[in-house]
Amino acid sequence: MVCWAINIKDKKIRNTEVKSMQEKLKKEIEIGAKIVELSVEEAMDKFKEICKENTTSEDSQIALALWRGYVGNVQRMKKVSNNSSNTGSNSLVKKAVDFSPNCYEWIHFLCIPSDDGSAIYGMTTTTLKSLMLNTEVDPEGDDYRDMSSFDFESCLASNFKSHLVPLPDVDRAHIERQTLPARERFIITDGSVDSITMTATANGNRIINISDLSAEFVEDGENYTTCWIPSHIDIDFGIASSVIVVGRTSQRIVDGVADAVTINVSGLMVTNRVGAPPETVEIVEDDLDWF
Repeated sequence: MVCWAINIKDKKIRNTEVKSMQEKLKKEIEIGAKIVELSVEEAMDKFKEICKENTTSEDSQIALALWRGYVGNVQRMKKVSNNSSNTGSNSLVKKAVDFSPNCYEWIHFLCIPSDDGSAIYGMTTTTLKSLMLNTEVDPEGDDYRDMSSFDFESCLASNFKSHLVPLPDVDRAHIERQTLPARERFIITDGSVDSITMTATANGNRIINISDLSAEFVEDGENYTTCWIPSHIDIDFGIASSVIVVGRTSQRIVDGVADAVTINVSGLMVTNRVGAPPETVEIVEDDLDWF
């Protein structure tokens, strides 16, 4: 009898959650219809088409992410069209060591710690020659570490609390961190992937746009945050995936008007992988190398 009562209660909770999601989707489809210049009925048909193409339920979080991704893409296309007269780029080229471990992969190297233990410094050639992936270390040796059950999410939350920033607060965090030392300006945030551009910019970056699905959709604003992904970070996930990103914020000022804050990503973790990345396509015109 107790189990039966619990099942009934769980079913009621699920029904409430589904109803809440349906109401949220209905509201966002109505708002999105204005942005993509469709009637509500046409927008609903488009939404159903998107869900069918991605074989996902119409009352799921993934469906919401896909719809926001579609609306966001239309917004971006309009913006590009309106700014098509902009030309030029400001790409930054740096020399880098040809050593690109995956994000959150353990490595071994020789370095010099600071007196207070809050920083480490490389010794150029010595550090370079000492670099080694943990997977390449002898499992029987003293240096090997078994990291198979290590929880990186908990590690980030426990050790970098001052750097955790909810996605809707990225703009505020960008302003507040301008006076901090460079090494302390990085933020850690998370979101759902709205869109992915696999074609690299002149400096090798790919682009993903992420959003907070729990935040309200803003009709006249940008409902996503652009993340610049360097070439050494793999993009092996698709739209509607959930990711944690680590990086420094940046913002471009054009004619005295500030663009939206973006994130120059140095680390990325996929917490919920959905689908696969899109194919690389040819971009005829862009101005994506400014940062």
